[in-house]
Amino acid sequence: MLPVTASTTDALKWPAELQLGSAACHVWFVFQDQARDAALLDGYRQLLTEQERSGELRFRFPEDRHRYLLTRALVRTVLSLYAPIGPTEWCFSVNAHGRPEIANEAAAVDGLSFNVSHTRGLVMMGVCRHGTVGVDTEHIGETPASMELAAHFCSSGEIAELRGETDDSRRSERLLEIWTLKEAYVKARGVGLSMPLDQISFSLPGSRGIEVAFSGGINDDRDNWAFWMLRPSPNHQAAVCVARPRGTTFALEARGALPLVMHQAISSAITRQSQ
Repeated sequence: MLPVTASTTDALKWPAELQLGSAACHVWFVFQDQARDAALLDGYRQLLTEQERSGELRFRFPEDRHRYLLTRALVRTVLSLYAPIGPTEWCFSVNAHGRPEIANEAAAVDGLSFNVSHTRGLVMMGVCRHGTVGVDTEHIGETPASMELAAHFCSSGEIAELRGETDDSRRSERLLEIWTLKEAYVKARGVGLSMPLDQISFSLPGSRGIEVAFSGGINDDRDNWAFWMLRPSPNHQAAVCVARPRGTTFALEARGALPLVMHQAISSAITRQSQ
């Protein structure tokens, strides 16, 4: 991905509107190191509610405050690309499990769904219409290849696969892939981590595939969901899950962005997807 700076705005403008079909999902990435301009960050703060600005100050460490600010600015500016509502006018609520949802009553937001995730150095947001979306991103190298950790959320099949992996780095990478896929699915379901994760099992057939299976108390059908894995940078793993009507083929489009300044497609970030 090319560097994203305010000086590039003459070449790539922040769009006034984006089209999002009923069988499409857009995912957005903001890299923290590309959003350090003090004036731009002050501009982001002006988009937030008083409560959100107070929320930024509750974080102890500067990087956590910075990531929080970028997350809130990304949500408000990106949503305004899909509906004629200004970034300062968005209202939000949370469901019983803490999932943020759009609370505006305008007809233009009917069916619009979003989800966010962040990790060291990166903020991620997914957007779709007429179906819920869940996203997760993790920094590679921060999740140890621990079988003790895997026992808390992996299925028996996944554990067997991990035990059979002799390369420690590949085992750690596979563990992170499993976690991001499960986290994205749980967030798309909107039910929180009370779901028994060891009854969700992911496999990665071929060089580009993703398959999911459910067992035990999870009453679901794999054909209800579309999954993608992404590598937005060499240091980050990400996953997307979208609810889809049976028989529908979803398309995913990934963008790197600097809110209010510019964006660009990063289609090479997609590494795997379900059929």
